[in-house]
Amino acid sequence: MNAIINTMNRCKRSLGLPQTISVLGIGRACPLLVFFALMILGALVFLVLS
Repeated sequence: MNAIINTMNRCKRSLGLPQTISVLGIGRACPLLVFFALMILGALVFLVLS
């Protein structure tokens, strides 16, 4: 869980940085990281409930 929170905090910080840095891929990587985190959480919930 801490890894997910740290990733989200990093994403928030990167969104505040100048546009040039987000063009390098940080801006594109964050939604993917959040998406993967949600997929992992969803899989865990599914395993617990099944």
